[in-house]
Amino acid sequence: MAKRETMPNGVRFSLETRAAPATAKLRGVVRDIEDPNNLAEAGWGILFARHCAPAIRQALQPLVELRKKQAGDLFKVFEGTSAPAPDELAVKWINRNGATLDVVDPYNGVPYYLLLVGSPESISFEFQYTLDIYWAVGRLYFPTPGEYARYAASVVAYETAPVVKT
Repeated sequence: MAKRETMPNGVRFSLETRAAPATAKLRGVVRDIEDPNNLAEAGWGILFARHCAPAIRQALQPLVELRKKQAGDLFKVFEGTSAPAPDELAVKWINRNGATLDVVDPYNGVPYYLLLVGSPESISFEFQYTLDIYWAVGRLYFPTPGEYARYAASVVAYETAPVVKT
């Protein structure tokens, strides 16, 4: 076993040289990203469940527009056929969108920050947890479009409110 550890490992070397430095607050992105908290560097994407109601997309539009401004060229919407099919494995979806289950390079087609929109029946927890190995993943699921709208409005209001110094 000790002998194997000293032998060169191409996969390990690749991951170690591409991963963010140990001093980075977030790991899982390529070293070229200086600030993984900056959406313009790390990217932001939203995955709508395959049969997501148009009213839900519309309700989230203020948040989507804010993230589009913040992420710029690394902003991505996955909907329709670019969204995961209900039983599709995350690895297959990742590959289909130009990336691999590896240290995240947002220029490969899948941004680092991903928001899943849909029930666990439409986008499985297994799919979410597989993505979460490398990506920063969140999920929204509410019973009504109005709840999505309230969520989006509150996030936009919070993030765009002027900072008051005391």
